Amino acid sequence: MSQPRLPDPERLGPAIAILTAWANSPDDVQLAGDVLLSYVEEDISEDELVSGLIGLAGILLVQLEKATGRPAAELMTDLARRHMT
Repeated sequence: MSQPRLPDPERLGPAIAILTAWANSPDDVQLAGDVLLSYVEEDISEDELVSGLIGLAGILLVQLEKATGRPAAELMTDLARRHMT
């Protein structure tokens, strides 16, 4: 199993806040969008936000890999089959 690359904490913080808003309001995805926009309004660049979200996704993927014992590539293939067809 691979080790996660640790993203810049300044980029990871907003990503965690965005995903936390999404997780805490499953019926209101607009809340996560509002949190995202609040960071854009603070002049955090889109590439920094995307970088943080990718880093967070990587951390969560490695945790899922460890929890399931399935390789990350296999998990991603399964997600693609389930959600992109």
